[in-house]
Formats: sequence, C-alpha cells, structure tokens
Amino acid sequence: MTFSTANGTVSVFKRLNYGYRPLAVLYLPNAIRIRTAHYSPSYSNYVMSSYCNQIQLIGCLNRDVELKASRHGGMMARVSMATREVYKNEAGEKVVEIYWHNLVAWGKLAEMMHVLCRRGKEVVIQGKLTHRNYETKDGITRNISEIIVSEFLLIS
Repeated sequence: MTFSTANGTVSVFKRLNYGYRPLAVLYLPNAIRIRTAHYSPSYSNYVMSSYCNQIQLIGCLNRDVELKASRHGGMMARVSMATREVYKNEAGEKVVEIYWHNLVAWGKLAEMMHVLCRRGKEVVIQGKLTHRNYETKDGITRNISEIIVSEFLLIS
C-alpha cells in the first residue's frame, strides 16, 4: 500500500512472520528511511540462512538419471554433471578445465528429473552441498561430496 504526501511517498508493508516488521518506508527527496516495530537479530539470521550453502550450476549431464526407491519409501535420483571453465593462462593459451559434480534429488523432483533429463542435456540446478563418507568392503573410508538438488531447469 502506498500513500503520496507533499514531502514524498510512504509505503506501508504487511507484517512479516520472522521478526523484522517494517511499518513504513519513507521515500523522501534526499533519503530513504525504514521504520520498524522492533529490530530483531533473527531477521539477519533468516536472510543469511537463506543464502547459506546454496549452489547454482549450469552444465551437461553425462548419463541418464538413475532412479531408485529409498529405504523410507521415497524416490531418489542420482546423476553426474560436468561443468567447465575456460580461461587463458599466462602464455595466452586457451585452457579448458572440466569439473564433475554428483547430483542427488529426492521425491517428486527425482521422478521429474528421471522423466525429463537425459544424457547430454544441459541443465541449471540449484541445491546445497553435502559431504558424506562410507567404508568399502576392503575397509577403506571414502569421502563423497554431493549436491542435493532443490530445483532444476532444462536448457536444451
């Protein structure tokens, strides 16, 4: 909701659920002022937590999506994706570096990826980085980094 006054424009916002409650934003000719009902550190925690551990990648899938039923009854999809970085080194030569990423999706998203994504498709994914380790039959501990996909978009 916006009101125009002789001194500027005043915008009144709806109260938010997470502590930071802007009552009005004053657009005056020389300044912008934000008034709040109270300042809460939980707002900055809320904002920072929404950006914490977020990954966005654009790359090509190197194989078809592997779909499995998990122990808990949900669906899980696994696939790997290649991203590349192109730059010129000190000698002026073009260098192409390829990085491989393991992707994991759960639930309906896993089923949608299984139906829509094929080898060679270019996709944009957003998710969070996780690390886990396991022990092989030989007793060797392996560490794996995976991206838990929360959204994806097909480019090609």
